[in-house]
Amino acid sequence: GHKANITALAFHPQYSSLATSSEDGTIKVWEFETGDLERTLRGHT
Repeated sequence: GHKANITALAFHPQYSSLATSSEDGTIKVWEFETGDLERTLRGHT
């Protein structure tokens, strides 16, 4: 998971994806049904 507080989340309306952003400067994209982490995007503000 994230190393700091989650600041936002968004669901995709057609796919089982969930994106979360955090104070740690990352966005993580998750497979909602399995809970698996799909990718991490670094350096967002």
